[in-house]
Amino acid sequence: RRTVYSGPLNTCQSVSNTVTLVCHPSITNNVVAADQTICEGTSPATIDGTVPGDGAGAGTYTYQWMSSTNGLSFSNITGASSEDLPGATLTSGIWYRRVVTSSACTSTSNNVHITVDPRITGFAISLPAQGHDTICTGTAPALLSGTPGGGLGAFTYAWASSTDNTTFTPLSETGNSYQPGNLTATTWFRRTVTSGACTESSVFTITVLPQITGNVITANQTICNTNTAAALNGGTLSGGDGRFRYLWERMDSQSPGWVTASGSNNAATYQPPVLEETTQFRRSVFSGENNCCVSVSAPVTVTVD
Repeated sequence: RRTVYSGPLNTCQSVSNTVTLVCHPSITNNVVAADQTICEGTSPATIDGTVPGDGAGAGTYTYQWMSSTNGLSFSNITGASSEDLPGATLTSGIWYRRVVTSSACTSTSNNVHITVDPRITGFAISLPAQGHDTICTGTAPALLSGTPGGGLGAFTYAWASSTDNTTFTPLSETGNSYQPGNLTATTWFRRTVTSGACTESSVFTITVLPQITGNVITANQTICNTNTAAALNGGTLSGGDGRFRYLWERMDSQSPGWVTASGSNNAATYQPPVLEETTQFRRSVFSGENNCCVSVSAPVTVTVD
């Protein structure tokens, strides 16, 4: 309080009201943790802050979280006033700190740095230009590969395969590319690419078609050289992708080997022309992408007397 005097012999006096000065100890234990490294576009774990001590005591603490893009200049985060700071999606590195206030006391925590690794790009599996993603059973697809970018520039790879696109079995290959062997069922190949804190996976499907069956043509026949042979027919086909393409071929004593038959030679049946000598015929059946499935019939012979 303050006493004020005035006049001879301080005959006038005035005593003020009383003011109480309260001294709180400095706030302690204002620590936040911990540094993290995450991938671009993801969120860090919650930044945990300890329960402060001292100041005016429990129940008097208020919090304000701050952020910085350079670790030097910090600004308040709107709405971030809880003891802990939930993670938010980030695209670049950032620093966080917490300011605790209790009565007249203020404490600024240590800084926490969140490192953000660049996202991996171009991680999809691909085939070379001449490759095909549909093959016939018992054959091998082209090399599976793909060159990723982004990340930290250095990558590790893990390959796996599945015949149901659900349960994947790890493969021994750890390089950028993988050459499958001969396949007998549709197979999904997965490649997981890792760089720093970033991981991306892609799946590539190789569709495997069954072999063509039922490619039997009829029939052997004997004709006079003035007659026309009966049409050559084929049995019911199955396998491939269910869609079939045909090529009829012939071979006689004058042929260097099997050559394309004359006339309408790309249908399921074939009508031979008038023949001058004994001739053999066969039918090739194609199905699937790039004619990946092929079946060549046993030949029939048209004997000319």
